[in-house]
Amino acid sequence: MKRVRQSAVLVLVGVLLGAGALLAILYGTGALAPPESQTTMLMKTDLTETDDLALLETATHVAQDVYERDFAGLSAYVSASRGVVFAAYSRANLEKSLTFSAGQVSAFADDASLYVWDVVPATGEPVERTASAFFEEFLCVRDFCKAPTLVRGRVSAVDSQDPFASDVFVEFQYGAVAQEGWTCLRLVFETTDSDTYALTAIIRCDDRIE
Repeated sequence: MKRVRQSAVLVLVGVLLGAGALLAILYGTGALAPPESQTTMLMKTDLTETDDLALLETATHVAQDVYERDFAGLSAYVSASRGVVFAAYSRANLEKSLTFSAGQVSAFADDASLYVWDVVPATGEPVERTASAFFEEFLCVRDFCKAPTLVRGRVSAVDSQDPFASDVFVEFQYGAVAQEGWTCLRLVFETTDSDTYALTAIIRCDDRIE
C-alpha cells in the first residue's frame, strides 16, 4: 500500500517538474511505469513551490483513501478543530452539509446510520445514505488519483464568498468543466499551525448541475 501511494505522489511531483530527472531515472530503470497523460492547471495562488508540492502529496493520499474506502487512513487527515464537510453536488453549505469528526470518519465502515448528505438540486430529494453507500455512489465512481487534470490553489481566488475561502483546494478532474462527462473530486484543506494540511471538505462536482 505504501509503495502505491509513494508512486502516486512521485507521479504528481513529476507532472509539476515536467521531464524531471527523478522520474526520468525511475522510468528508465523500470521502477515506475510512465503515467497516462496528466496535466496541471494552476489557479491564481500565492502558494510557494514547497507548499504546492506538500499540498498535492496530501491530496493524493486523501484521494486514494477515499477511493479505497480506507476510513482509518482518511480520518488521519481530518481537521481536528473543524472536522470534514461532505457534499455531493458541487458546493458545500456549512449550515446544511454534514460535518464529521476524525473519530466518526474512522468508524464509517461499521456505521449503519442513515444520513442526509445533500439534496438533489433539480428535485430537492434528500440524498439519504449510510456512509459506505454514500462513498460508493458519489465519491468512488472514478479513481480520481488517475484523473488527467489537476487544479489547485486558494478557494478565495475562485470565490471570495465561499464558506471555505480561507482554505486551499485540489481538484482531480475528468473531462472539461461544464461539458458532458465532466466530473471531479474537490478536496479542501486548512493550513495548520505546523504548516501541514488538514482536510476540511470533500465535494463531488460534475456535469449534473454545472
